[in-house]
Amino acid sequence: SKYFSPALARTAGSCTRKAKQLPAMASAEFMEVVKAIGSSQSKMDENAIVSKERAKLEKLLSKPDIPPKVMKEYLMRLIFIEMLGKDASFGHIHAVKMTQNSNVFLKKVGYLAVTLCLHDSHELILLLINTLQRDLKHENVLCVVAALSSASRLVGEDMVGAVLPMIMSLLSHNKDFVRKRAVMVLQAFILKSPGIAFEVLPKIKTVSLCDKSPMVMAAALCFVQTFAENIEVGALKNLVPALTNVQRQVLQGRLPNDYAYHGVYAPWIQLRILQCVALICANDREASENAYASIYETMKHAASLNKPGQHSMSCALKIECVRTAAAIYPNEKLLQEASKITGEFMKTSIPNLKYVGLGSLEIIAAVDSKFVVAQQMAVVDCLKSSDDSLKRKTLELLYKIANASNVDTVTSKMIEYLKTGSPEPHARDLFVAKAAELAERYAPSNEWFIQTMNAIFLIGGDSMGSEKAHDLMRLIAEGTGEDEDQDNELRASAVVTYMEALQDKQCPLSLKQIALWVIGEYAHITADLDAWTVINAVVDFVEEGTLDAMTLGYAISCLGKVCAHDDDIAAGPDPIPPKVYEALVQFSSSSSTDVQQRTYELIAILNSKDSRDIFLPRDASCEDLDPDPSLAFMDSYVKEALSNGAKPYMTHEERHPPAKAPAPPIENFEES
Repeated sequence: SKYFSPALARTAGSCTRKAKQLPAMASAEFMEVVKAIGSSQSKMDENAIVSKERAKLEKLLSKPDIPPKVMKEYLMRLIFIEMLGKDASFGHIHAVKMTQNSNVFLKKVGYLAVTLCLHDSHELILLLINTLQRDLKHENVLCVVAALSSASRLVGEDMVGAVLPMIMSLLSHNKDFVRKRAVMVLQAFILKSPGIAFEVLPKIKTVSLCDKSPMVMAAALCFVQTFAENIEVGALKNLVPALTNVQRQVLQGRLPNDYAYHGVYAPWIQLRILQCVALICANDREASENAYASIYETMKHAASLNKPGQHSMSCALKIECVRTAAAIYPNEKLLQEASKITGEFMKTSIPNLKYVGLGSLEIIAAVDSKFVVAQQMAVVDCLKSSDDSLKRKTLELLYKIANASNVDTVTSKMIEYLKTGSPEPHARDLFVAKAAELAERYAPSNEWFIQTMNAIFLIGGDSMGSEKAHDLMRLIAEGTGEDEDQDNELRASAVVTYMEALQDKQCPLSLKQIALWVIGEYAHITADLDAWTVINAVVDFVEEGTLDAMTLGYAISCLGKVCAHDDDIAAGPDPIPPKVYEALVQFSSSSSTDVQQRTYELIAILNSKDSRDIFLPRDASCEDLDPDPSLAFMDSYVKEALSNGAKPYMTHEERHPPAKAPAPPIENFEES
């Protein structure tokens, strides 16, 4: 007791005494079953005990004239069996009958059993409706509460109309906890049967939302939020003045002290009102104007909460105010105050509050990024934190506020995080994709784009799709289109860069495929690089280890282009240098038919000058191709082959004609 306050010690003592009394409420036999299940060593043992108990209970319930108190324990055992995953439908009818008992305690046990074991589409619900209707009008408030507790779960869409009038009348009951339960049931009903929502809404507006009991008012706010999220926001526009009036009363402390949390009156009601205002006033200037003053007043009130125990509620209210200010029609004064609040979070040394501050800045940035500019240095400082989740949140915010003026900083921070940090695979792939997207969207120059994409491919090339690689190749091939000399200078620089990447063993295959394509296309325009250097580098790369068929295809094409584009090799007596030929012979025995075909085609092309000029032209990667689906260019070849005795092409149907159907049997044949 020395570790607890006197009040908490008394509460703990009361709970202990009640726990000791629990065995007296159930038979010793049932308690032995519970103990046996708790001490079972395997699922098999547990299933055996439960199955045995189920069979025994089914036999006991089949007996006639079971006393109500005994039935109460049987239903408790039935609930226990259902909780352990076994079907106990044989006892459901007894639970329905128990709800009709005149004893309130037994009736509540019956309602508990049907609520836990049945659902709103169960066939026995029809037998329960009359009992619900009767108990909702009962003089004993405990019966009313028990019926309300079950109604929200067991009354389906088809049966809502049968109990709706009784529940509507309970909105004016003299007990506040009954009125609260009635509002909660109506909240569940409008989700099951949206058609009744507009019938219920006026009573909620005029009665429940203005109820003198805060608990009823809080339940009505939950109803309003559910209505706004799932039915229609437009019908709630006229509620904004009422909501702000309630918020003002709460801020002024016009509630019982029972609803004060460390001196903060009804903080959860305040939060709910702000959430409702955010939903109702979204993109509505007229409705938002009615809420500006209340939100600003709540911000100032939250800032004044500095007593012990109030810090958490102060933070919660501030954050909800920021979210609301960003959700409704924008107001300069509110957004400035929201930016000021987030600045306070960013200056704290508590990582969790910094994380919340980053989330708030992200929300404000979606409205107007200018309010985030003042916090840029504090945001960047978060990247120095040892908390990886804080770093990710910071990068997500930087991604959302990125533009043409700060894209270099943002992408460099992302690349630095990917290099120095150790993000999990999902986070790594996510930020690789985000960095590539920003580079493509806001690249200040082609040279910057190539360098940045190379850095991204070097880090996360395995997660980059082929589309990004093709975009990079296309940009190098197309250039700016304004100055050919500048474009060639860019391409020559890219070739030198990719030669280094090709010789880097740590470089991912995706970047090496890009390197092979760029080198093959533009090595001939690089003054400081001769063809033999390129050939040696490509052959050495291929001989380093086992490569997939796609990478080998890039290597074969690269070797062919280098040989065809070099004037000395093309004009010499041997259009295929020995080192290249040896590599091609090795490729021709590849297990990939695609690699074999590429190899034989390249050998044939390089041995023919006309073919080299046609199939391997210089800098023709961006030229439009005009394919001929009819293959008319092969007509002369086909005609010559046919004249030499070749057989004409036969379709699949001609090669495999359908089998003839057997002749029908001759019936009633008579010999003449």
